[in-house]
Amino acid sequence: MKANGFRLIVYRAILLVLLSLYFILVFGQVPDSSNYFQQVNYTITKHQSSLPKLLGFDGISSDKQVKLNWRFETTAGLDGCVLERADKSNDFKPVAYFFMTEDINIPSLKYTDKVPQDATYFYRLKFTAKDGSSDSSKVVMIKVGGDQKNH
Repeated sequence: MKANGFRLIVYRAILLVLLSLYFILVFGQVPDSSNYFQQVNYTITKHQSSLPKLLGFDGISSDKQVKLNWRFETTAGLDGCVLERADKSNDFKPVAYFFMTEDINIPSLKYTDKVPQDATYFYRLKFTAKDGSSDSSKVVMIKVGGDQKNH
């Protein structure tokens, strides 16, 4: 048992010598251990999202099809966009995926969704930036069948 304690002391001493040599080689000085337990103050700043601004999102229905349009201020920084649809249960499921590349800068996108029946459908966009941040659009309600087209 005493041998294990002695080994631990030796390992810590070797580690301390190696760390000191590292600081001398890298920084040209011995670290000041008097500030080891100094108080560190952190400032939390609000992270600016790199997501582009969504300028519009709407659609119209015609013959069991919903024609959707949306427009971003720019697609710079945008990694992808997912169009989701829900029925009355508001259980959104992906309908289409749009992946952006460096050479595509088309801020206006369109999609025609063929729906299974006359009903009211809810659509939203989920978009992701290249830095991993994400957001959702407002929900757009489209009635298919009847004379009501866009809400």
